[in-house]
Amino acid sequence: MIDKSKHFVLDIEANGPIIGKHSMIQFSLVNVLDHSVNFYGELRPLYAEYSDEALNSIGLSHDETLRYDNPQETMDRFNDWLDSLPSGRPICWSDNPAFDWGWLNWYMWTFLKGNRLGWSCRRIGDLDAGLTSDLRSNRWRKYKKTPHTHCALDDATGNAEALSVLFNKISTSKTS
Repeated sequence: MIDKSKHFVLDIEANGPIIGKHSMIQFSLVNVLDHSVNFYGELRPLYAEYSDEALNSIGLSHDETLRYDNPQETMDRFNDWLDSLPSGRPICWSDNPAFDWGWLNWYMWTFLKGNRLGWSCRRIGDLDAGLTSDLRSNRWRKYKKTPHTHCALDDATGNAEALSVLFNKISTSKTS
């Protein structure tokens, strides 16, 4: 049986594709067992450069993101939230860790002087590929209940719902 309480899904939104040139403007971590155990942060951009295409996909304007919270304060709140979790390091998952994890890792090292979440993040699609024996499988996406809106909290919640279903399939197959 998988202890879902230790697993969290990460999603981030950025105003462009490049860490250090663009800015992470939203991020969320959602617990797979209890979706109300989550963190959601909105961060004011660090850099003047942004991509209209990236912001349009999120449904935000650059001016709206300028009203977001100070990044240091948001990261400090995130650090406090991590302190509130039960002992043990969370296991992080993402739809696209190559994107999401890189941003969060950079912000944690920049503002918190370290990444308490460790060095890696797992990919939900890879777990699904292993379960289906189909390397192109995206079956897991159909298990989302929360619509994909490009709000980091909504997207992380939907992905946590889907990951919970995959964990149930693993638990069921082990008892069969």
